[in-house]
Amino acid sequence: MTPEELNNWAIKILKENKMLLKRNDLDAFYEKMRDEWGNGYLSSFTQFFLSRGANPLSYFKKSIPEWCFANLKIGEKNISINEGIKTVGYASFYGCKDLEEITFPSSLEEIGSSVFKGCKNLRKVTFKSVPKLKGAIFSNNPRLTDIYLPKPKDDYETTKLNWTINHLFYKDIDQDKLNIHYI
Repeated sequence: MTPEELNNWAIKILKENKMLLKRNDLDAFYEKMRDEWGNGYLSSFTQFFLSRGANPLSYFKKSIPEWCFANLKIGEKNISINEGIKTVGYASFYGCKDLEEITFPSSLEEIGSSVFKGCKNLRKVTFKSVPKLKGAIFSNNPRLTDIYLPKPKDDYETTKLNWTINHLFYKDIDQDKLNIHYI
């Protein structure tokens, strides 16, 4: 499914349900679905896209919505989030058991809590920037061993990074087995 076909399908769904879409993009479609029908439908729409051979992850321009990929087999073990993505919503990858590695772009500014809760095979996470955190993003990730973060340039960045590291985790992460790497 091409991006144009995906957008046309999204607009068709919105028209059938008498909802207006101000912008012709998938970000707006998910935002409208969340506002009108709630978060529970977002992963259903994502599953529909995946079943047709499309990976909506590549279509998002500014943000990845809450619950978007929750409990889905996304078909990729290692993913890189597109440059330009500024936010990753609450529980967006919740329960993605096939996910092993993920890389976030330098454009990332904010990440919601519980983003990777229950990603039991997640082993490696790379952040190219230090985002603002809305809460612990890792919980129930028994295989998580490596986190890559930008090397701090000064004392202020070191303090900010230390605060971030301390707030990435929930109590069930064995931080003794976790390796923090600076890139």
